[in-house]
Amino acid sequence: MGLGEVTAAPQPDLQAVREAGRRGFIAMILSLVGALIPYIGPVISIVGAVLLLIALHGLAQELGERRIFMYAIYVLVISVVAALLGMAALVMGVLSGHILGTAIGALFALYLVLVIDGYLFRSIFTMLSERTASLSQDSSQNFSSAAKWYWIGALLVIVIVGAVLVIVGEVYAIMAFDALSKVEAPQPSLVPPSSSGLPP
Repeated sequence: MGLGEVTAAPQPDLQAVREAGRRGFIAMILSLVGALIPYIGPVISIVGAVLLLIALHGLAQELGERRIFMYAIYVLVISVVAALLGMAALVMGVLSGHILGTAIGALFALYLVLVIDGYLFRSIFTMLSERTASLSQDSSQNFSSAAKWYWIGALLVIVIVGAVLVIVGEVYAIMAFDALSKVEAPQPSLVPPSSSGLPP
C-alpha cells in the first residue's frame, strides 16, 4: 500500500445496527417512563440504562466510533458517584443539624451533574447523527435534534421548562433509534442502457 492511499472503513453489519436500534428504542422509552412513574420508576430507569449501554456499545462497534460507548460509561460513573456522595452528604447534614445548607449544596451539585451528563449525551447523540447519516437520514436528523434539545434542557433544568426540553430530546432520541431499527441496505441504482449504439 503506497503512501497517501486511503483504505475504506468497513461497512457496518446492518442486522447488528438494527438490533442496537431496537434496544436503544426500548431503552429510551423505559428511561422516559421510569422518570414519570413513582416507586418502581427508578427500577425501570435502571433497566433502561443497562439496555441503552448495550445498544450504544453495539453502535460504537458497528459505526467505528468508540467514544459513543466511552461517553456513556462516563455518564454512568458520574451519576453513580454523585448519587453516593449526595446520600453521604445528606446523612452528614442531618446528623450535624445543617439540613438547609446541605440541601442547597446538594441541589447545586445535582445541577452540575445534570449539566455534565447533558453535555455528554449531546456529544453521544451528535456522534450518532454524524455516523448514521449514510444509513438513515431520519435517524441522523432526529439524533441531531435530540442532541440540541437535551443539551438546552440540561442547562435550563433548574427551571421547569428545562425538564420539558429534556423530555423533548428523549422523544427525538426514541424516534432516532426507531428509524435506525428499520434501516435497510441501499438499493443499487439502475443505469439505463446506452442509446448510442455502442456496446456497453
